[in-house]
Amino acid sequence: MATGKVTQVIGTVVDVEFPAEGMPAIYNALETSIAGERLVLEVEQHIGNNWVRCLALGATEGLVRGVDAVDTGNAVSVPVGDPTLGRLFNALGETLDGLEEVESDDIWPIHRKPPTFDDQATQVEILETGIKVMDLITPFTKGGKVGAYGGAGVGKTVIIQELIRNISEEHEGVSVFAGVGERSREGNDLWREMQESGVLANTVLVFGRLLFVDNIYRYILAGMEVSALLGRMPSAVGYQPTLGTEMGDLEERITSSLNGSITSFQAIYVPADDYTDPGIVTTFGHLDAVVALERSLASQGLYPAVDPLTSFSRILEPGVVGQEHYDVARGVQQVLQRYTDLQDIIAILGIEELSDEDRQIVARARKIQRFLTQPFFVAEVFTGSPGRFVPIRETVRGFREILDGQHDELPEQAFYMVGTIDEAVERAEQMAADGSDVSHLWEWLKMAAMRLEIVTAERMVYSEDVDMLVAPGIDGQLGILPNHAPLLTALQPGEIRVDKNGEENYMAVSGGFLEVLANRVTILADTAERAEEIDIERAEAAVRRAEERIVSGTSDMDLQRAVMTLRRSQARVLAARRRRPRRGDGAAPPQQSS
Repeated sequence: MATGKVTQVIGTVVDVEFPAEGMPAIYNALETSIAGERLVLEVEQHIGNNWVRCLALGATEGLVRGVDAVDTGNAVSVPVGDPTLGRLFNALGETLDGLEEVESDDIWPIHRKPPTFDDQATQVEILETGIKVMDLITPFTKGGKVGAYGGAGVGKTVIIQELIRNISEEHEGVSVFAGVGERSREGNDLWREMQESGVLANTVLVFGRLLFVDNIYRYILAGMEVSALLGRMPSAVGYQPTLGTEMGDLEERITSSLNGSITSFQAIYVPADDYTDPGIVTTFGHLDAVVALERSLASQGLYPAVDPLTSFSRILEPGVVGQEHYDVARGVQQVLQRYTDLQDIIAILGIEELSDEDRQIVARARKIQRFLTQPFFVAEVFTGSPGRFVPIRETVRGFREILDGQHDELPEQAFYMVGTIDEAVERAEQMAADGSDVSHLWEWLKMAAMRLEIVTAERMVYSEDVDMLVAPGIDGQLGILPNHAPLLTALQPGEIRVDKNGEENYMAVSGGFLEVLANRVTILADTAERAEEIDIERAEAAVRRAEERIVSGTSDMDLQRAVMTLRRSQARVLAARRRRPRRGDGAAPPQQSS
């Protein structure tokens, strides 16, 4: 093995000079030491004059010119095989879990060529995940590559943990988790959660592997940093000019061969929710399925927050998944797309103005949205609901029955966070059993009071237990009853109605946010006034002034301000005119939104 001398150290970039006859190959590992501690360098470039440019795979503080660097003659190598199951490693194959070092007869270099076309398997086989929305809309293929796109905090890592659990428990498969750019806090939390959920140390079959990468976007960022350190000219948005090649080298090694399959599930962070970012666009061409997670769904408490309209799979074809599965998946997408198209009309005119056919579509779409939710095993400690693994055949049957109208009479709340369609029917029967008719159910709901707090920047406007709340949501009036599903939404200027002990009280808000969590409703309002606090004469004068400004508005900005002022003033007038509380005897409950 040749020995060179360190000639230059610039941060993590280290230049080493070797004898002409002993130049190391690209990607070879060099070993040197700092105060007796081993430091590994990876050769990245030959820069001339017998110099090689390396990246240090560790801290370089204390490394000086002139120290020896020994060529190991091979790339960084790590242990493989059964002894590695349940263990935690760094990039050098060294254990990080505080246990003894792994003794394995197989040590493989991290840089290897992908399987040849002759060695790759061509048979398409579906991998059942047990997660309804994925099995229905984005079916996975064994040996395929799946990307989960989403911004921060929409549930990418939780889905990865659930898939690891399902593959381990239901399929007896091996899962490999690659934490790319994970912060130490995230890594520690993930390690403990995987230990507690029992998915870490499962002994499993030799064939069939699942590779989880969290996060592939950080892999791209690491490549960008390396490119900048090596002095390469950046391309679009600062990315490395070799972005496409580097992604191809990584993705081509994840495939099915005649000896087994490696299925990859890659969490992909979308910077600023911008899907046109070059780093994000580069990943699309390598994927067999795309799982798009949307913040708007997560804010409504619809987990997993997978958007069935923008997610897709290349194997969602009748010849692969079967005609019934294909028809049901497309039918679900058609109903949800029609519901999306109708939302603007509903917000402006109200659902009462829709035709009977469209109202039926809206009702079924809302049931479908809630039936797409599912309790996860790995989230039981947070939700208190036991997880569910749903076979594909049960998933298809459930959505087929909803599309066919077999459950039109069931309340949409019965479909939220259940497994199979039979569980939804059972929950609906239980809801009906708690009261022989709707009025009895209404009385039962009123008995379970919920906490309402309305807060502005200046004061606490309201803080009491209430029976019901009606608030001006951005898509229309929101009826909130006790035990409502988790919800986070914006409010528009309007009137708030609070029912307590049979009495109705009114307030005016100028907009803000509403959160429902654990039977507690919190409203953060720009301004909020009780009806008795409003001077109706001044409020009516403000309405007249706003109307005059709208008529004489000279710019779009002035017009928008006048419209907002008018809406706020009208809400104050409406609330003030209801100043005297009145009994709500015999009032029918509003339809609950969830």
